[in-house]
Amino acid sequence: MMDEQDQRIDDKNARDVISLASKDTERSAPRIDVLPASSVSQMMEMATQGFVVHRGAVPLYINQAMKDMLGVREDLPLLQKPILEWIHRHDRERVADNVKRRMRGEAVDEYDRFRLSRPDAAEFWVNCRATLVDWPDGPAILASLTDITQLKRTERAQERSDELFKRVFHATPDMMSLSFMRTGVFVDVNDNLANAIGLSRRAIMGQSIFDLEIWEDPTIPIKIASILKSDGCIRHMEANVRRGMARPFP
Repeated sequence: MMDEQDQRIDDKNARDVISLASKDTERSAPRIDVLPASSVSQMMEMATQGFVVHRGAVPLYINQAMKDMLGVREDLPLLQKPILEWIHRHDRERVADNVKRRMRGEAVDEYDRFRLSRPDAAEFWVNCRATLVDWPDGPAILASLTDITQLKRTERAQERSDELFKRVFHATPDMMSLSFMRTGVFVDVNDNLANAIGLSRRAIMGQSIFDLEIWEDPTIPIKIASILKSDGCIRHMEANVRRGMARPFP
C-alpha cells in the first residue's frame, strides 16, 4: 500500500509531466496572432501603398511601391537621403515637427496629408498614416502612404467651380435662388432677388418656397416642383409675385 510520502512524489511527477506536455504543446502550436518577419516583409513588398520605416533620417526600410511613387528603382544614393528631404518644402517643417513629437512618444494625429517631391521635381500628394513601432534596434516610425494627387486635383477643381458659381450667382443682374428639390428650402438667394421681394437674404434662407407668402397664386410652388420633377427645368413660366408685407411686385 502506498504511503503518504510516495503519494506526494507521484502527484508531483504527474504535475511535472502535465507541465512539460503543456509547454511542448505551446511550442508546437502555431501562433495565429504573430506573423513571421519574412511573411510581413513579403506582404509589405506586395502592397500597393508605399511603406517606409524611419526615425526622421535615412529610411530604415522602403518597399517597392514607395520607390515607384518616388520614381526611383535601385538608385541607392537617392534612397540614402534623409526622409524629410523627400517632403515638399512648404510641408517639411510641419511634418518634421510631427516626426520629432512621435519619436518622443507624444500624442500626434495618426493621419496627415502632404506633398512629396520626385527627383524630376514633380510634386504629388499623399495620404499618410504613421505610428510608432518596435524595430530591431529600437523604436521607429512606420508610415504607409497612398497617392491622392488625383483626389486633390478633383477637390481643387470643385473649389474653383464653387467659387466661380458664387461669383456669378451674386454678380448677375438676374434674380437667382438655390433651394433643395424635395423640400423647396432655400439654401441661398442673391441680393437682387432679396431686394425685389423686400426681404433680407437671412430672412429668406431656411424657409421653403411654400412658406414664403409671395405668390398671388398659392399653387405656383406646387406647379414649379411638379414641372422640375418631370422635366428637370422650367423656361418662360409666368407668375405674379408680391413683395414682403403683401405689397404688389414690382
